[in-house]
Amino acid sequence: MIWALTIALAYLVSWAAIPHLLLQHKRPLASLSWLLGLFLLPFPVLPLYLFIGTDRLRRQRLARRPPPDHHGEPVTVTSEKDPCMASLAALAEHPWAKLENPRFFSKGAAFYEDLLEKIESARERIWIQFYIWKPDERGRLMLARLVQAARRGVEVRLLVDELGSVETKESFFKPLREAGGHFSWFYTVHPRRNRFFFSLRNHRKIACFDGAVGYIGGMNVGLEYEGKDRETGEWLDLHLRGEGTVLEQLETVFAEDWYFATTERIRVRAGSGADVGGGFPALVVESGPDERYERNHLALGAVIGAARERLDLFTPYFIPTTELIHHLALAALRGLRVRLVICQTSDIRMLIDIGRSYYRGLIMHGVEIFEYTAGVHHAKALRMDEDWFMIGSTNLDVRSLRLNFEANLYGRDAGFRAELDPHLDSIFEHCERIRPEDLEDLPLGRRLREGALRLLAPIL
Repeated sequence: MIWALTIALAYLVSWAAIPHLLLQHKRPLASLSWLLGLFLLPFPVLPLYLFIGTDRLRRQRLARRPPPDHHGEPVTVTSEKDPCMASLAALAEHPWAKLENPRFFSKGAAFYEDLLEKIESARERIWIQFYIWKPDERGRLMLARLVQAARRGVEVRLLVDELGSVETKESFFKPLREAGGHFSWFYTVHPRRNRFFFSLRNHRKIACFDGAVGYIGGMNVGLEYEGKDRETGEWLDLHLRGEGTVLEQLETVFAEDWYFATTERIRVRAGSGADVGGGFPALVVESGPDERYERNHLALGAVIGAARERLDLFTPYFIPTTELIHHLALAALRGLRVRLVICQTSDIRMLIDIGRSYYRGLIMHGVEIFEYTAGVHHAKALRMDEDWFMIGSTNLDVRSLRLNFEANLYGRDAGFRAELDPHLDSIFEHCERIRPEDLEDLPLGRRLREGALRLLAPIL
């Protein structure tokens, strides 16, 4: 009798969640998947829905207008004559700026060495945010340098995602606060503020120093990014350092995230990344579940649609949206050489299986697919034609494109591409190309596993 009442109560509670689901305005397929699950299987669908079912939130944003003492606007270096650049500027809601003295990092050791140098030389302020901050040797060293900077009077602000860094305790960052620095979790989960957004994460990796130098890319803080984790082995990634007026856009992203986390307003200083001549067009596109639309999802479609000769995309995780599949297929059908590089190794095995279930349709339309086999290739990047590139935090998966807080930097410059291209070309030397015949006569077990896991893609 008690068991029957428990089951009946579970069904009633599960059905009570259906109105909440219908008010979320999710994609029809995702809504239908959740609806059937809640109606038929309260265990385990209801706990899963409560944990990851909400994919939108509202937050008060900082005013995008410059403060009264702002004496200079970011330099607009484009015109509406270029439809793709105009589209990206409209999506980002700010004009194209300039990126100067760019340098990219593909190995964690070089990236951390450069970042530590900037921490040690900072004189006024350090703003840093990461998705993952491991409490390992690398994380302790980085924190110790921030503590030293705070003790010498530098304004240090560190923002970390509490879900991405779940294995790191808040007490780990206590020395920074004691030294006069500022630390905060991003706080998508905060009961006192009525936040229970377990599925929404700040995946951005940004650092800004003295209003002069900024970083954006895919690396977090941990020994695995230096290839020192035995399980993951060799690790390649992409992070970009640069100067110029685009830095103001990076600082604005940080300032708004800091406000969301702490309710403290910090000001993006007038003249951050001042234009000193030279440089090339660059634009930061941020996206998140608090936006009116999926900025980086749409930006990706705009760039793919604008490609004229070739397009290469690099991602560690591949769970594409229907729109992304269509963009890639149409680009290949237009005669472009479209190449997709996906990491063969993942910390979550089922993500590989889900991604592979999409291979056949893409290859059929002419998309070339490569799997990186020499370790972990964690970069999130794009190159198009002879001068376009993108480096950022967005994976080609549903979570990054629709759920996470992400930030990507788009740029156009043949000179920088000439520096970046040899590295990206070398990636293909460590890849296996997936050919149509490789997808024939697959074991029944693999086909069933991929087909079953693919059903999860709409709700991930």
